[in-house]
Amino acid sequence: MATSAQVAIILAQAGVDVDSAACVDQLRHEVPNTVVIQQQAGEGVSAWGQRVRELIAQLSSQSFHLHSATFLAQRGFGLGDVLATADLMRVLMSGLVALGPGQVCLLSEYHDAHAQVALRALADALSDQVRGTGIEIVSRAANRPSVRPPMAVAVA
Repeated sequence: MATSAQVAIILAQAGVDVDSAACVDQLRHEVPNTVVIQQQAGEGVSAWGQRVRELIAQLSSQSFHLHSATFLAQRGFGLGDVLATADLMRVLMSGLVALGPGQVCLLSEYHDAHAQVALRALADALSDQVRGTGIEIVSRAANRPSVRPPMAVAVA
């Protein structure tokens, strides 16, 4: 991997079809160094967070700079999932600071209103914690799969 290259990081919960997510296809096109870390079936958030921590350390040691990070929520993500996911996002964001400024996008499926509300609550909870770090948190529903979205996430 090239020195000082940008990297896009995608965290996908177990059960998310990463390859069918329109934003993933676009990120892979725009940022050749796109890394997906999908939660394995039965894997706890703590173990998943450890894999995230190790990957970010590896990317940092290779002088990558953050393009973006995206969290893809599984269908049915709800307010009960926010606390555990907040811990995972803190692991992610503490490592991202070393990769430079950027945006963390929390995405739900287009028609999953409960997940959209829960991800907005998560974004609100995390936004204060990253103030002044160069990391911005946003949440939104993924665009309809049939519509190619504009850039899903962008450097702040």
